[in-house]
Amino acid sequence: MIIGLLRGLFALVLGAAITGALGAAIQTQFNLAALAAASGQIEGADITLALRLETTWRDVLGFGPLFTLLAIASFLPAFLVAKGIVALIRLRTLVYTLAGAAGIAAALTFANWAAPMPAFIAATRTLPGLLALSASGLVGGWLFARLTPPRRRPGSLSGGLDHVSFR
Repeated sequence: MIIGLLRGLFALVLGAAITGALGAAIQTQFNLAALAAASGQIEGADITLALRLETTWRDVLGFGPLFTLLAIASFLPAFLVAKGIVALIRLRTLVYTLAGAAGIAAALTFANWAAPMPAFIAATRTLPGLLALSASGLVGGWLFARLTPPRRRPGSLSGGLDHVSFR
C-alpha cells in the first residue's frame, strides 16, 4: 500500500515536472515568435538559435517550476476523473494521457479568467498557444499512466485490456 502510494506520488511529480519543462519551453517559443513579429521592422533584431536556446533554458529553470505546480494542481482532479473513466472503458493509458491535457487546459483557462492581468501566460491568449501548452499535459498524463500499474481486477491475468476470468 505504501509502495503503491509512493509510486503514484513519484509518477505524479515526475509527470508534472516534465510537463512543466515542456510547457515553459513551449511558451518561450510563442513569446519569441511574438517578439520576432513585433521587431520585424527593426533591422538587426533577428532572434538567433543561440538566443532561442539560452532563453528557453532560462525559462525552463525560471518558469518551469511554476508550471510544474500548475500541472500538479491540475493533474490531481483530472486523474481522479480519469480513474473513474478507466473503470468504465479500460483504455487506461489513453484516458490518463487525455486527462493530462484536459487538466492543463482547464487550469490555464481558469488562471486566465482569475488573473488580474490580460493573460496569466501570454501564449494562452490564442487558441494555438492554449492547445500547444495543453499538449505538454499529454506527456505528463502518459508518463503517469506508464509509471503507475493498472489496478488488478479479481480474476484478471494482467489487469489490462484482457477480459479473461477464472470464475
